[in-house]
Amino acid sequence: MFAASGSSAVSELYNKISWLLIIIWSLYPFVWIFAPGLQSFSVSFESVAYAILDVNAKVVLSIIILTNAASLEFTSKPDTQYV
Repeated sequence: MFAASGSSAVSELYNKISWLLIIIWSLYPFVWIFAPGLQSFSVSFESVAYAILDVNAKVVLSIIILTNAASLEFTSKPDTQYV
């Protein structure tokens, strides 16, 4: 939606957030494989790893989006008038 709006700042933000989200979400299976699957990590390490991934996936990406809120504002108003 935003990537096709024509603004380079919006496209850049959308691409950055998309790639960060893909990278972060792809790390969850690795923690699962090594912790309960192969039992290479302790339960404590598994909990901390999931917590770090959760914070990065939610809080850090939200902060990035909110600090770039100015680029997400629409520059033109709709032509539709409501009576």
